[in-house]
Amino acid sequence: MAPLLGVLALLSAVTCGAAEPMLPPLHHPVGVVVPQEFHLPGETPLGKSGELVCASCHGLEGIEHMPFDEVERSAPDFLRGGPWRPLTRFCHQCHERPRAARFDVHRMLDEEGVPIERHCLYCHREAPDPDREVKREELEFVLPPERLCWGCHLPAPHLNALEHQVKPRDKTLQALRESERREGVRLPLDGEGRVMCATCHNPHPPGLLPEERPAARQVEATGPEGRVVWEESPWSAVFRRDKVARLAAEGLELPPWRHLIHEARLRLPARDGSLCRACHRFEE
Repeated sequence: MAPLLGVLALLSAVTCGAAEPMLPPLHHPVGVVVPQEFHLPGETPLGKSGELVCASCHGLEGIEHMPFDEVERSAPDFLRGGPWRPLTRFCHQCHERPRAARFDVHRMLDEEGVPIERHCLYCHREAPDPDREVKREELEFVLPPERLCWGCHLPAPHLNALEHQVKPRDKTLQALRESERREGVRLPLDGEGRVMCATCHNPHPPGLLPEERPAARQVEATGPEGRVVWEESPWSAVFRRDKVARLAAEGLELPPWRHLIHEARLRLPARDGSLCRACHRFEE
């Protein structure tokens, strides 16, 4: 058994046959000789030298000679023994689940509560001392802070994310600063004074920074393993009626909407509107 090693995110430049075009992203590499200690499921076909070939994973006959856009990916045997729901069940036939778990750079404390400095270096040029309070301008990042999150997350991971990544108007900025003082929270802007992901989301886990610091303030994670949890809501229909026409005019599809019941990594609660009211003022 071996770790997954990014099977679902590997950009492979290997081809299935010399005359075939380059394989697309999200594809497992082929032509890799399988180590003797690696145990494959059942009668997994391999190449003459014991290397992975297209037929190692795919049950469609002659798939190595098919143009990519003609492959019937919905066929049950597209992946051997399928259909597989979720897809990772197929991957875990060979790759151990614990070692294949997605890496979370935001888990910055080890089991004894000691900071893991190498995790800090994904964003910071040098690992800051969490016990020493530093000014924002003293921090050096590997990228401008407004672009750091995009290395792992989509620029628009949720509705209205892009619309918020702008420079607040004077009235909105004043409300933000007042909220910082009133709530004892830090709502940082980027170097150009624009809202960014970290304005609303705290990238650090609870316990890394001293609780009394505004930069440490965040919503208590109440979901399982500190994860965000959603559920269906009677408001879903209202949301769809409000958004579907406007999104269709822009050529966009309506994303699924569900009610947020457990939240995490937010500087203020979103469920009760506190996060929105930190910048926006609504008439009663």
